[in-house]
Amino acid sequence: LSSTADLSILNISASTTPTLTGQANGLGNLSDVDVSAGFLYATDGRSGLRIIDVSRPSAPTLRGTYVSGGDASDVKVAGHLAYVADGNVQIIDISNAAAPVLLGSAGIAAGLLGVVTAVDVAGNLAVAASKGIGTGRLTTLNVSHPKAPRKLGEISFALEGTANTVQIVGNTAYLAASNRGLKIFDISNPAMPRLKGEYAYNSSAEAYDVQVVGNYAFVAFGLFGLEVIDIRNPAAPTLAASYKPSTRYFGMSVTNTTNSVEVVGNLAYLTVRASKDLGGLWIVDVSPFTAPTPSPTVTLSLAAATIPEDSPANLIFTFTRSGSTSNALTVNYSVAGTARLAATSADPADYRFVGSTSTATSRSITFAAGSATASVTVDPTADSRQESNDTVSLQLKAGRSEEHTSEL
Repeated sequence: LSSTADLSILNISASTTPTLTGQANGLGNLSDVDVSAGFLYATDGRSGLRIIDVSRPSAPTLRGTYVSGGDASDVKVAGHLAYVADGNVQIIDISNAAAPVLLGSAGIAAGLLGVVTAVDVAGNLAVAASKGIGTGRLTTLNVSHPKAPRKLGEISFALEGTANTVQIVGNTAYLAASNRGLKIFDISNPAMPRLKGEYAYNSSAEAYDVQVVGNYAFVAFGLFGLEVIDIRNPAAPTLAASYKPSTRYFGMSVTNTTNSVEVVGNLAYLTVRASKDLGGLWIVDVSPFTAPTPSPTVTLSLAAATIPEDSPANLIFTFTRSGSTSNALTVNYSVAGTARLAATSADPADYRFVGSTSTATSRSITFAAGSATASVTVDPTADSRQESNDTVSLQLKAGRSEEHTSEL
């Protein structure tokens, strides 16, 4: 927990009664922190990157400083590298905490007087968010060679405030974009990032921080507290819940600003600024939104179990899924039975799958987003031979094992 004057380390093992463990003064105006391997890395504006040994939480100690030359506002640590947003993106070797060394940087403009204010990294991909005058920019970078980071693509958007925090989750980047709220970008093609959706609480609510866990984005929305956003449909994110910290001074409510959020397990940790020096750490139960999502259950049904070979009717196998239908879902199934799907030199095929020329017996079917059912149609092939009844059997391969057999 940082303030304009010091760093405080709290013991949160008892979430209802956190206690102060250690404190360090004189570290400057710490604006963002990341922790790795017993060290805390903090941005300190014009003073750059601070490296603080927190292996003994009761006695945090400054070990090193790197003055980046810009206004350091965000830091992400990956291995022995620290990625610092300071108007640019600086990549710093932190192997020696006492003597951090600059490896490379990437100059990124975001319109007139544009500066990088937020950064995140995942593997060899970094995403930087910039602010300019009335505009912002999201830039993707190849950082496989830290000494020579290379720009891959970028996208511009309207932005009056600051691009505060960006988080990469899979092929998506989530940006806390001040009074533009939460912005969601598709970065599956880093050369062409695109805006997928956005959520703005209202024009006076500023998004300061975001953390995505599962199907939800937890956004620190300043004066409006914590907003939990359902992002299962990223094109149209919706408000799932909200929490507004409350502070009173001699019986009167004071102004609170929620400026950061960190979700660990079922708890959200909020840093809150408040007038009368009443701000601090709020710990909020968010278990309804962090519990593991149950795996969908898929069942298989058959309307008519037997049809004549020369009937104009077909066999229709229907797959039905339970749970959320927000996203597409692919399931695998196998085909068996005495009927022949593939013709041989001696015998013709007994049936085919409508819409497919494949004769594979290991197959899959995809539920479209928003749909709870999907179907497979089997078309029997008539011939003049006298033969006993043949069977076609479909069986789900994973999850709930279910088999349905029909006769031709």
